Amino acid sequence: MRVRFARFVAVGWMGFAVQSLAFVVLTSAALVPWLPAAVIAAEFSVVHNFLWHERWTWKARHGGAAGTLAGRFLRFNASSALFGIVGNVSVTAALIATFGVPPIVANAAASAMLGVAAFFVADRWTFRTVPLATAILLCGAGTAAASPEHMNKP
Repeated sequence: MRVRFARFVAVGWMGFAVQSLAFVVLTSAALVPWLPAAVIAAEFSVVHNFLWHERWTWKARHGGAAGTLAGRFLRFNASSALFGIVGNVSVTAALIATFGVPPIVANAAASAMLGVAAFFVADRWTFRTVPLATAILLCGAGTAAASPEHMNKP
């Protein structure tokens, strides 16, 4: 699981670069206003990340157990929206409003927390056929199980 998590993080960083580059290209010379450009760039990142996860991070899970390619892509898109947009905004806002955390620090902390949760949802739901409610419960259990002594298990 440690290797899979390292790959997940590496793909996430590459996806961040793809999203940033797409945003710059779309907004340069006023091609696209910033808000639609942000949405389009985010989806470029989601597609990029899915393809890398499909071919590298979770390549051993292809086949019947993980459902169809289209099903995995839809689950990945849904979980990306949940954690990347709804979750990040909510946690960032809560850290700022409740604890007075500076916005950039709150956003970084929210991204780190939700990144771990997103990994477990991808591992237990996106690339396996498991009901979403079960995946969310497993995410909580998986975060607790992510201690160093448990990270060597497949």
